[in-house]
Amino acid sequence: MNRRLWAVMLSVIVVAFTAFGACAAATDVVVVGSGAAGLAAALEARQNGAEVIILEKMPFTGGTTRVAGGGLCAAGVDLQLKYGITEDSPEVHAADMLKLGQYRNDPELVRTVAYNAKHAVDWIRANGLELEDEVVSYMSTHPRIYWCKGRGFGLAEGLAKACREAGVTVELETRAVKLVKEDNAIVGVVAKKANGDEVVYEAKKGVVLATGGFGENQDLFKEYAPELTGIRTNNPQGVSTGDGVLMGRAIGAKLVDMELGRIVPMGVAIGQGAWTSAPAGLLAEGGVMVNKKGQPFLKDEQDRDLAVAILAQPDHTGYLVFDGAVLQKVGEGSLDRIKGGGALVEGSLEAVAAKFGVDAGALQGTANKADLKAPYYAIAIEPYIHSTTGGLAINTLAQVLDEKDDVIPGLFAAGEVTGGIQGADQKNALIDCLVFGRIAGRNAAQGH
Repeated sequence: MNRRLWAVMLSVIVVAFTAFGACAAATDVVVVGSGAAGLAAALEARQNGAEVIILEKMPFTGGTTRVAGGGLCAAGVDLQLKYGITEDSPEVHAADMLKLGQYRNDPELVRTVAYNAKHAVDWIRANGLELEDEVVSYMSTHPRIYWCKGRGFGLAEGLAKACREAGVTVELETRAVKLVKEDNAIVGVVAKKANGDEVVYEAKKGVVLATGGFGENQDLFKEYAPELTGIRTNNPQGVSTGDGVLMGRAIGAKLVDMELGRIVPMGVAIGQGAWTSAPAGLLAEGGVMVNKKGQPFLKDEQDRDLAVAILAQPDHTGYLVFDGAVLQKVGEGSLDRIKGGGALVEGSLEAVAAKFGVDAGALQGTANKADLKAPYYAIAIEPYIHSTTGGLAINTLAQVLDEKDDVIPGLFAAGEVTGGIQGADQKNALIDCLVFGRIAGRNAAQGH
């Protein structure tokens, strides 16, 4: 069935919705979500001649990008050459991505990111964004991380400004709730306004899902990663609710890697929604992790297993107890970022037990066995998830796939709502958002 017939059929749906009080709007491309991926998709689609509407459920644009570090990974950017880094390449970048992802990511999707990364960085600069004059390395063969001025907030604001100037329409406090599907093709989106009104947005050429991850959605964790049930996220409240995953699954989209994500096992909640992490050295140098009963419960767990072991405790929390000797080995300054948030106790074991509701007698026995002596310290440890790395299955054209790996016509996706790209980590997440956001927007604008 061609697009013209789809449009006719959608008009019937629109009439039906209107009869029940729903409004209707039409455009070429509807982008759901306004983080880095959604903004990149919208701007690229607009620059390819499409009329574009962004639907954003929050009262502001930017999603989790607003609070991201703002680091972009790419080989061959001029800043690398300026600082004498000449041996890097997209192939090396791809190899690093696969290693970071524990080889659980799709090599073709990874190569798509790596080989388009430089072009994405050049593109945002051509659209008014600026980078800091430095290049750094983080778990990569060569330094290839560049910081946006203003970090993640600067990236989000810069892309939003470019979208507005290009003529993209942004509908805030408009939550997409359902994809309109006709004969296996996606032809629109049903959204709900803050006042409860429903609006049907007809997408004449394509819909791009860029709704972010599902770090707040406990139902999805229970279904796909039950061992992580109860885990919290450091994302802004109300953003990472898994809307795109749920809408995609409802129309038959395939989900991949739903059990994966960037988990911080030694998380520390420091108040007002802010998180940090305790130095791992405190545990490695002689500290002991105890539960509410004052008993140690860890053996040799690392990373995800460590997080799972702590999440299995009451309140999904463990208590890292150590003494002054351990702290001296790690450095007293290591606690600076934790102080003042209510998660750190300094004093007697009785004070530790009273603060955290831990059995005092058992705690004393555990401390004696670990040869800990006054002064004592304890930190409430609660693992958190920074980002999920599973979601909708896509191909290298950012087209969403169904359970048979066939393309769902009219539906594209980019960013954290997708799976298969990051694997077990997400240190290339922002460049992934830009690369696949651009691919999704360009292909949606072209209607294929």
